[in-house]
Amino acid sequence: MSAPSRFAFPRLSSHPTISMGSPERKQARAASGSHQTLYSAAGVTFPTVQAAPPITTQRLTFAAISGASARARATFVRGPRVTSTIPTSLLRGQVLNFAPEGQRKIQDLTPCMIAPEDAMSARYGVSEERLVEIVCHRARGPIAVDGDLGKPAWRAAPRSPRFVDMVSGEPALYETRVACQWDDERLYVAYWVEEPQVRATLTERDSFVWNDNDVELFVAGEDCYYELEINAFGTVYEAFFVWQDALRRGSRFDRPELDLYSRDVDLLGGFQDASRWGRHPRGRRFAFLDFDLAGLETAVRVDGRINDPTTTDRGWTVEMALPWKSLAFLFSGHALPPREGEVLRCDFSRFEALRVHGKALPENPGWSLNPHGVYDSHIPESFSVVRFTTRPFGG
Repeated sequence: MSAPSRFAFPRLSSHPTISMGSPERKQARAASGSHQTLYSAAGVTFPTVQAAPPITTQRLTFAAISGASARARATFVRGPRVTSTIPTSLLRGQVLNFAPEGQRKIQDLTPCMIAPEDAMSARYGVSEERLVEIVCHRARGPIAVDGDLGKPAWRAAPRSPRFVDMVSGEPALYETRVACQWDDERLYVAYWVEEPQVRATLTERDSFVWNDNDVELFVAGEDCYYELEINAFGTVYEAFFVWQDALRRGSRFDRPELDLYSRDVDLLGGFQDASRWGRHPRGRRFAFLDFDLAGLETAVRVDGRINDPTTTDRGWTVEMALPWKSLAFLFSGHALPPREGEVLRCDFSRFEALRVHGKALPENPGWSLNPHGVYDSHIPESFSVVRFTTRPFGG
């Protein structure tokens, strides 16, 4: 991934960071002795103090760590009598104090900060080296959203590479490509979808469109992300996700449309979500299923005869326009649209409800601009990179 921008988490470098393979790790290992080991969780290496009692300071103080991988939990003391055990995934940006065996005095403690990208880049999903970057050019003028991608606004727009299998990264069965443009008011997204048999069944808004053939857009914000899906009928599904540890009274998420008591809310990554439970290092997130992005426009055009198995179709195209003023609350204090060279993280994907011998497959194949490494769209760290430029394409 390219140099960080306003939309990338900056490294907090005021304290040393202990990470896998670093010289600090080797030094800590040498100083550890027989009663202390190194433990790696969520991409960060921790010295594990096995002796009691835990060390107490005015800061969060490391006492012990248990568990494995992203489910690891750390125990801290905040005072003489207050002990807390929390997932290590929640330690992003916290200052911890580590001490080699035998050093029990406060002045002997070694401070260490978990940098945000370390905690957020645990190996659930793919590494940044596998992310695809595309350029979002400034539009030459407002674009009428009608699904027609043969009009001048899109005809010569640079398209993305072909989508790949979401898990393996191999080329997808059918071709799918995407392009983006922007102006001062909106972000425009277009999909070209190859499909020999265009099919759709769901017509009611916010139906579970992923059970049809669909295309999907995710926009990652700070501590949240937005999801938009659409099928060949033009049926739209929207949802908004906030990480559970970020939804607090008085935060920018404290707004009527994100009220847990009155809205249609589910929990993604909870124990009932068997495919995701315990996998993402940050844990669970609230899913607001009745969320609607104000001012959203979408349109679909089918090149063929939908739901007619007697014909061979070419496919369908999708056009979306998302107002910047509606996306603004995804970010804290960042102006939209992005400036020259800045980036957003977006997932562009597609799910195909294939049938074999008249039967549906156990899961619909998922195809995306870059692989996620697992069958899961909801990994913001695996979202593609959209880099903005003020130059129109071809100019």
